[in-house]
Amino acid sequence: MPQRGADGFEPEVFLDRLLEDLRVPGDAIVVTHDNPDPDSLAAAYAIKTLFEATLQRATTIGYGGIIGRAENRTLVRACEIPVVPLEDLDLERFRTVVLVDSQPQTGNNSLPAGFRLDLVIDHHPLRDTTPLQSRWVDVRSDFGASATIAATYLMQKQVAIPPLLATALFYAIKSETQDLGVHANARDREVYFNMLQGLDPRLLFQITHPKVSLEYFRILGDVTRRTSLYERAAVTYIGDISNPDFVAEMADMVMRLEGVEWALCMGACNGRLILSLRTSREGGGAGAMIQRLVRGLGQAGGHGMMAGGKVAQLPEDRAARQQIVASIRERFLGELGLNDVDAQSIFDE
Repeated sequence: MPQRGADGFEPEVFLDRLLEDLRVPGDAIVVTHDNPDPDSLAAAYAIKTLFEATLQRATTIGYGGIIGRAENRTLVRACEIPVVPLEDLDLERFRTVVLVDSQPQTGNNSLPAGFRLDLVIDHHPLRDTTPLQSRWVDVRSDFGASATIAATYLMQKQVAIPPLLATALFYAIKSETQDLGVHANARDREVYFNMLQGLDPRLLFQITHPKVSLEYFRILGDVTRRTSLYERAAVTYIGDISNPDFVAEMADMVMRLEGVEWALCMGACNGRLILSLRTSREGGGAGAMIQRLVRGLGQAGGHGMMAGGKVAQLPEDRAARQQIVASIRERFLGELGLNDVDAQSIFDE
């Protein structure tokens, strides 16, 4: 339930009181998680639209990392989402700071440690520390997408949703819930079909059919060669990559293998080990599992069927890196009771 401190509110009351509180002079910023995905980008775009329409406050969208996945780059360009790297911004100049699709101390956003927030919007499980670091909190883990929460704000306040924003919100919910097939509730479906009526189909086609780089196809080949199968589980260490989004994208690809119920994909990028965990088991606990996989090594988060994490300050020594990768792989197989299963290659008969 949306809350301020320990006080919970019904969603409609929460939004009214939130906007009343934020009706102050000064600029606002909406921060996404690092390497933002469509859900984070669309949610930020919706909050920017809400603030500018109802509060008449100039609002910036800031992000850390890169926008690397081809679909995400096309989404930003096609829907004209005005994003700015956080490294180019001074957070101190903003009167209001909002974090979307993430929470404090998750390790997946570039806000300074202990930074005090005005609002957190997220659909991942609520962390105990979040209400301590944000004045207002709207975390609803029963929702399939943060974009759905942000879109309901616009609909409640009857703010006009132009085709560019409708396209972004629709694609966010589509990708986050895998076409409403995973962890989507009634509000996700309501917003999805509402946005469908107002989107630009030409732009949606561009986003869902983007051109990809030569590196993408090279990595596809690496994934095919470097994936080890352990009965119902698959583990892939891609090696060095230039784009952290490749890890999640390849995890999704490996999940399509027949018989695979769990896929763990890892890759080294800019001195960090990036992890992505997927499962086809409803309520599979991927978010909790990945936190156990990186315990003592890094940070992670997620929910039932999708999760991600990272190990910062990865050693430059190749053998030391491989040792960390092997340790995480053994933890993963141990979680599934598969330590005694011999690895097979995709090419094994």
